[in-house]
Amino acid sequence: ISGRDSGKPSMRQAQGAQQLIKNAFLELYEEHPLKEITVERLAQKAGYSRAAFYRYYHSSAEVLGDLENDALPAQQSRYIVDHRENITSRIFIELYLDYFKQMQEPLRIMLSRDERGDFYQKLAGTIFPAFYAYLEHAHNLPPEDLDRMTAYLVESKMNQLESWSHKPDRPLDEYMRMPLETIEKEFWQN
Repeated sequence: ISGRDSGKPSMRQAQGAQQLIKNAFLELYEEHPLKEITVERLAQKAGYSRAAFYRYYHSSAEVLGDLENDALPAQQSRYIVDHRENITSRIFIELYLDYFKQMQEPLRIMLSRDERGDFYQKLAGTIFPAFYAYLEHAHNLPPEDLDRMTAYLVESKMNQLESWSHKPDRPLDEYMRMPLETIEKEFWQN
């Protein structure tokens, strides 16, 4: 029995429906806190019934979780960790910048609406291993300095992203292009 005959959507239909629901969620989330985004309101915004919504998600919070996972640069971080000996600071910045530009709108909305800092912490936790691997390869530092420098660089980049999320009229590139070497110099001066 095919997916259509059994009443279940095909994988392509499910992915399309999930994307419509996520897009509708972002539109609502930009204006309303999560607690005001009911399943009924979200389903209606996406053009689905409540029953159809439940085929794809169990709650509005689950949609937010899915969006957060989409916005985390996990693949880029794994690549940097796995290929650290070939990663220059320019490649490092370009990998993240390209990804952040692709995810610009969801990132902006989620960072600006992240009242408890949960998404901020998830994002920082995702990029930390890549910064650590890059610095470990680029510098011969004692572990305690490596930890401190990594934390400093991650916090600097996260602050740049957060600042941008509240002033999206400036291009993301302006916030994120500060070379790692410049931030590293600041670290050693402090």
